[in-house]
This record gives sequence, structure tokens and C-alpha cells, in this order.
Amino acid sequence: DDSEIIFTSGATESDNLAINGLMKALTKKGLKDMHVITSIVEHDAVLEPFMELEKSGVNVDHIKVGNNAVVDVDDFKKKLRDETVLVSVMHVNSEVGAVMPIREIGKIIKKHNDKKEREWKKLSVKDRGERPQRTYFHVDATQGINFFSQDVKWNYVDMLSMSAHKIYGPKGVGVLYKASDVTM
Repeated sequence: DDSEIIFTSGATESDNLAINGLMKALTKKGLKDMHVITSIVEHDAVLEPFMELEKSGVNVDHIKVGNNAVVDVDDFKKKLRDETVLVSVMHVNSEVGAVMPIREIGKIIKKHNDKKEREWKKLSVKDRGERPQRTYFHVDATQGINFFSQDVKWNYVDMLSMSAHKIYGPKGVGVLYKASDVTM
């Protein structure tokens, strides 16, 4: 839907808007003890906002990568927990060309969210409290946009960043896809 597209000055602004916009909205909502996950091989446009989040008290975990620079899905599963509000993983690493298992990570997050929702619904209405906070999935698709499917529904992605010049568009133009149900 066109209401889910935000034009920016590039992928860096899109990454920053996705991460900082979501976290500010969740903080404003009153969430505390938030946990976020990324990998150690992300672009600085993702790593720097995560470092700032860590300085502000947000619990940050980094997914290990193998010798091939691909994120370790088993390590990701171990780090994912109920307090996790955001996972940000690039689709393709610009340094070594490693392709991350985006769809697999997206599926894991969806199952995690569905399980929290099912457990919440099992409680009696008077014991439920607020609906459980879901975990959002952000993908920096800048390096893979021209080579791999970026179908956000198929990949279970909530937010996706890209830069126009990677698909023969003008420099200085980027896009942030933000699903309509993402808080910002």
C-alpha cells in the first residue's frame, strides 16, 4: 500500500528512521526493559543507532556469524526472547556479499509472535492485561534489492530500507517500507 512507503534521503536515513522511530514510539508507549537484536556485520547505519540504544539502557544482543559471514540462525534463536522488540538484519553484506537467511529469520519471529499471542489468549480475560508486545523485523535490503526478492509478506518483514541508486535511480533518494501496523 502506498501509505506504507516513506521516501527518505537514502538507506542510512531509512535505517535510522526505522530503528529510532520504532524505539521512540515504544518508549513513549511506556515499554521498559526492551531488548533488540542485530548482527556484528551490519552496516554502520544500523550499528550506530544500536550503540546509541545500548548507551541509553536498551539491552542489545549481536548474532554470531560463521566463517562465511552469514548470521548463525541457531544463535539468533537462543537470543530471541519475550522482551525482544526489534530484530534488524541486512539482506546482503556489502563487504563480502554474504546473503543472510532473511525469510528464515522472519518465520522464526512470526512463530515467536504467534506463540506469545496464543499464550496470552489462553489466560482468562481478567488475567490477560495488555496484549503482548510483538517483535518487529527490520531488513536493510540496500545491497540485495536488485538481486533477491524483497517481498515483505513472503519474507515476514515489518520494515525494509533501501537506496534508489542501487536500482539505477538517483542518488539521494531512499525508501523505508513500514507495514501499516508498525508503531512509529
